[in-house]
Order: sequence, then structure tokens, then C-alpha cells
Amino acid sequence: MMRAVVYDRPGEVSVREVPVRDPGPGEVRVRMTRAGMCGTDLHLHEGQFLATFPLTPGHETVGVVDAVGVDGAGVAAVDGDGQALRTGQQVVVNPNSSCRACDYCAEGHPWLCDSFAGIGSSTPGGFAEYLVVPAAQVHDADGIDPDLAVFAEPSACIAHLMDRLAPLAGQRVIVIGAGPTGVLLTQFLVLHGAASVMLADPNAFKLERAASLASIATAVVDRADVAGSFARIASGGAFDVVIDASGRAPVI
Repeated sequence: MMRAVVYDRPGEVSVREVPVRDPGPGEVRVRMTRAGMCGTDLHLHEGQFLATFPLTPGHETVGVVDAVGVDGAGVAAVDGDGQALRTGQQVVVNPNSSCRACDYCAEGHPWLCDSFAGIGSSTPGGFAEYLVVPAAQVHDADGIDPDLAVFAEPSACIAHLMDRLAPLAGQRVIVIGAGPTGVLLTQFLVLHGAASVMLADPNAFKLERAASLASIATAVVDRADVAGSFARIASGGAFDVVIDASGRAPVI
């Protein structure tokens, strides 16, 4: 048995003992060491975002390999990079699960898979002592501080955005929202060669913290006058790229 966070229905959560499952063929069991809290988890709390109950959340995860599944021929599962897994190895987990066999998956569009699932939303997640996942969804993270490795999933999302925005050289960019994603975004944008980056948010403390991590400009937004705030920001010149990292309708 193991301890896990369990939602029986939206808004109803407890920490209790649940069974620990052995990994089957193509699977790996990971002992959790870190699990990040994401804005998506707040939506899951309300029963949104593919939430399937009973639910154990947690999709930003780091842990160490506890057991590796083997197939009928005794062949052990390998990780997402085709490498052998070993007990005690630190790994991070890609939470997005697809069948890898349908037409969409074969075309390289796994997010359109009819069997698409999310670890921590529609299948058990990392707010538990152990997590059993497809071995193809884990990646080696040995030697990385766990407090840094836990950012692998949001960083991967941002890396995808950098690919979509390339090339960034000479671009003037504004990021709206100084949550963890917004702050990470500014660092990626600077590293990828944006000519200038501004971060806008109502929280001056968050902006100060973000500016200490990357060479960026900041702008404080007045919650009581969002439109006026952005009119003032835009008076300093147009932006080539505008990225919303707030998810708030008035801002959008």
C-alpha cells in the first residue's frame, strides 16, 4: 500500500492508503520525489480538463525508478529515448499518453489520438508515493537537482512554443502574466535571441523576482484598469509577439 492524494469527486479530496501496482510489460514504477502544482490542478479540482474520478493529480513529476516491467520474453522496458532503465535512476515523466498506433499517432499528431489520456488528470498521477507509467514516457534526469528537474514538463511546453516562434532574432516580445510559466517564458525568450522582452503583471514582487533571473523589462498592470494599463504599455511602441500566460479573459 502507499499514501496518495485522492479526489472522489470535484472538490472532495483526501490523503489515504491505496494499492501499489507492479509495472507490467512496457511500464516502469517510479518512486516520487517531487511533484509540481500547476494551474491545471486548480481546474481538475473543479472537475475540468479531462478529470476522471477517482483521481490522483500530479503531472509535473520527478522520481527514481523503483521497478521495471518485462515482457513475456523477459525483455525489460526502455525509456522514451530507447535507453535501458535501471533501479535508482532519476527520471522525469511526460504526462501525455496516446495509443501510438492509430492513424493520428502514426502521422505524428498524438494529441489528436482518440485514446489520448493525461497522467494526473484521466489516469493516476504523481501526488502519491509511487507512479506506474509507460516506460516510453519517462526520460533520464540523473544528475539534475530534483527542484530543477520538476520544471521539465512546463519547460517542454515552452520549448515547443520557442519552436513555433522561431526565429526570434530582432523580435520585440511582451509576456502577460508572471506566474511560473510566464517567468520561465521570459528566460527562454532571452536565451533564444529575442531583441527585447517585457513581462507585465499586477504583482510588483513577482516582476522584481523575474527581472533578477533574466534581462527583461517589466510593467505593472492595474487590475482595476486592465485596458488602460495595456494602452500605456503599447504607447512605448508596438510588439512583434504578444504571449498571454495569464489565461484570464479580461486580459485576453
